Amino acid sequence: MVVMETTTDSQVGWLRADDQTILSLHRRVVTHNPRVSVTHDESRTWNLHIRQIKESDQGCYMCQINTAVMKKQLGCIQVQVPPDIVDDRSTSDVTVNEGDNVTLTCTATGKPTPRIVWRREDGQKIVVFRPMASPSASNHNNHHAMKTSSGGSIMPANATAATIDDAIVPGLQTHHQHQHQGIAVPMTRERSKVEAYHGETLRLYRVTRQMMAAYMCIASNDVPPAVSKRVPLNVNFPPLVTSSMNVVGALLGTDVRLTCQVESHPPSINYWMKGRQQDQHNTILPSAKYSIDGERGGSSSYKTSMSLIIHNFQPQDKSAYICVAANSLGTAEASIQIYEVARATFGPTLRSATSTLDANDFIINDEDEDDEDEEDEDDGHQSSKGRQHRIGVTSQKASTNKKKHSRHQKHETSLSPMSMSPSDEYRDRKQEQRDETANQINQRRGSSSGAVPRIRAAQSFVRFRLVVFLLFVFAV
Repeated sequence: MVVMETTTDSQVGWLRADDQTILSLHRRVVTHNPRVSVTHDESRTWNLHIRQIKESDQGCYMCQINTAVMKKQLGCIQVQVPPDIVDDRSTSDVTVNEGDNVTLTCTATGKPTPRIVWRREDGQKIVVFRPMASPSASNHNNHHAMKTSSGGSIMPANATAATIDDAIVPGLQTHHQHQHQGIAVPMTRERSKVEAYHGETLRLYRVTRQMMAAYMCIASNDVPPAVSKRVPLNVNFPPLVTSSMNVVGALLGTDVRLTCQVESHPPSINYWMKGRQQDQHNTILPSAKYSIDGERGGSSSYKTSMSLIIHNFQPQDKSAYICVAANSLGTAEASIQIYEVARATFGPTLRSATSTLDANDFIINDEDEDDEDEEDEDDGHQSSKGRQHRIGVTSQKASTNKKKHSRHQKHETSLSPMSMSPSDEYRDRKQEQRDETANQINQRRGSSSGAVPRIRAAQSFVRFRLVVFLLFVFAV
């Protein structure tokens, strides 16, 4: 609304100052714009109203009074326009190969001119390369400025600014040459990480998989609302397979879990294979024997964790298991070897006479058994149905054997107050021989504890000898 005060008899007119377009004459609106209207108060104050202001309404408006000497007054309108991103002139989705250079552009309109800020959607910092003059370039510029100042010329303030092109060499720093008055000035590009990058154009050099993300272009000019555009950047690279385990030991009958990590984009086809290098590999499919799982990791969309569970591990499962990943750019794999771990074994121990006897408490001596059979036949103390098997209780301490033997003698004495019969003397003598034989066997076992065949041979008779011993105890 523009206001103008006039006298009672004066005629008032409104027009645009830039093109002299007449908008109204006194109380009548001349323009065909329905958003324009005129009001007056007590014939002295005239108002020009423009509804639903537009950017095209910006400019100066003139109020004229038809007096003898024409009077006029100007009123100007500054229209503020919120920012708007122009999609046709801005970058959309971008896909490049790892190591390439890429340029992201975001163009916005508005009044005042919008400010453009780039950020990563995941909150990570943006890797940029900033141009800077090398020390040799600075010395050259200073020398050149001193030389030209004597001739009356002044070197521009931006003479050392280099135009960044898309060609760079490997490394964190890149050297360029800037032409200034025909002289090559070396420039250095320094790598840095920033939370936000200001400017319509964001240049990324030698992109890596870590730089793959969605970049947000945010435009603002203090006129709400601010607007933004999401620009995804996809970086393609061949698969990479790694594993923290190269060799794994497993007990028989247990479940074994193997894991590997895969990095790839586009997403790879991942699977497991079984077989050694010299054997033919066999692809593993989910079954009752195998469970396969894959989980893509959070914000890092190019990372996947693969796992293979082998149920009820058996000797035939000992092999190399290979984690394979393949996409359109290549194939990669990692091998994990599984071997069998033997369960821990323990030597025989002496139990109390009144405790429950375990099968590991007894040791077999074939030579002693043969001697006993021969003596049984000579003395006629054994039954004619066949030879009886006898066993000796092993002991780690000789004193424990003596106590047990003494206790056995007392028990027999209490049963028979009469003097010991020849059979009792024979039994005691055989008991002493068995104790001595057991001690010798223990010594031999201690010196050759790693003799697995002897241990297995001894354990094969344990259950049988245990039964015989229990029958002997109850018979006595």
